[in-house]
Amino acid sequence: MRKCLWWILFCFAGMPVFGIDLTEYPGAINKGAILFNIGAGYGTSINTGTKTRVPPVIASADYALSIGGLPFSLGLILGFSGEYTKDPGIPLPESPDKTGSSDFSYYVFGAGGRFSYHFNWGVNKLDTYATITAGFLLNSWNYTIEALDGGNTTGSYSEFLPLWGVNIGGRYFFVPHFGLFLDLGYTRLTVISLGMAFKF
Repeated sequence: MRKCLWWILFCFAGMPVFGIDLTEYPGAINKGAILFNIGAGYGTSINTGTKTRVPPVIASADYALSIGGLPFSLGLILGFSGEYTKDPGIPLPESPDKTGSSDFSYYVFGAGGRFSYHFNWGVNKLDTYATITAGFLLNSWNYTIEALDGGNTTGSYSEFLPLWGVNIGGRYFFVPHFGLFLDLGYTRLTVISLGMAFKF
């Protein structure tokens, strides 16, 4: 981990040597721009042992706001995913000596804030960035447990969990107001996401 941090610092320190301007927004955006990402991704399960029913759907909005003369942006992110698990033979909570089948459906809603730094590589249509995300997840599920000898037990439950993560990403604008984005990193909802990017 320490070697990785030193390597990142070395790369940042070397950028001015290669003519990379750390104080200017990339050519694809400018101060005051509003940026939207809408897409889907792949992520690790929030609930242990579950399978994906609905892959993570992500929407984010960022406002290019220079802070201390540096090319930052502040924004919001919303996400949703669905998971499920089925077990054909589990002990029943009220009668451990009996078994039944269970069906759990999970729905995960996420909301948070984003703080990004934008790199200027001198490519007019490209916007690359590093982002920190923090917020919360609402993890909600419904379940049905059916005893083999008849009778169902149903219920629901929900809990709040922290949403956090770091990622790197990029947008490429084919025309002034439309392009594609790709994000890589861990935000607890996704490890990779891609989709459409809009700029206003």
